[in-house]
Amino acid sequence: MSNHNFSHWLKSFENLPPVGVQGVHHVEGLCKKATGGRFLFAKVGLEFSPSNELIFQESLPEPLKHRCQQENWLDAIYCGVLDIMLARSATPITHFKCIIDSVEFHEIDSSSQAFRLAARYATEEFIKQEKFVML
Repeated sequence: MSNHNFSHWLKSFENLPPVGVQGVHHVEGLCKKATGGRFLFAKVGLEFSPSNELIFQESLPEPLKHRCQQENWLDAIYCGVLDIMLARSATPITHFKCIIDSVEFHEIDSSSQAFRLAARYATEEFIKQEKFVML
């Protein structure tokens, strides 16, 4: 087993000029896949807007928010967004506000993996719009 130290990679963000979001943008991501005899389903709506720091919020009805917290789906969505914003873009986008404003799930086919993928798909759609600015 090998050990990997990511502290150097994380520290590299300190030396980069901050990049933020320009304007307010809404995107949706859908994960609807069959993998090895199992189905994955999740749908998320995300709103990206300018911020002086990295902020995640959700504006979901309380019963849905509670279910998402209970199933760890919110954490999966945050990770999916960060997968793309920090690692997939040419320059890491570190200053933005992301509001989770809609979530759809299936009682059997939804999982943390499905929500992480749905968030990645939504964030990839946002990245394609190229609405970023050096701060």
